[in-house]
Amino acid sequence: HERGEHERPRRTLPAKAKGAPFAVAVDVPSGLAAQTGAAARPTFAADLTVTMLAFKPGLAGPAAAPWTGAVKLAKLGVDVPALRNELRGNAAGDGAEADAQA
Repeated sequence: HERGEHERPRRTLPAKAKGAPFAVAVDVPSGLAAQTGAAARPTFAADLTVTMLAFKPGLAGPAAAPWTGAVKLAKLGVDVPALRNELRGNAAGDGAEADAQA
């Protein structure tokens, strides 16, 4: 469901139509650049954006605020520091095994 005019940037969302559904964007609202926050025409205007794993730079900028609504982070059950340590450990272990076999 689109809201308002898409010809110019807006600082706030226009009032929702009576009975309009609560709008949720998954990861980044459609039409919004995740890296810059620039809005295409049209851009989905969300009441809530649930972004995955990490906040995208474009969601933090003031230009994105009219399109994102509240922004929440969903970690999706991935423990990034533990995964990073595991990958580093495996990389170090692979090298040690190769040295031992040589």
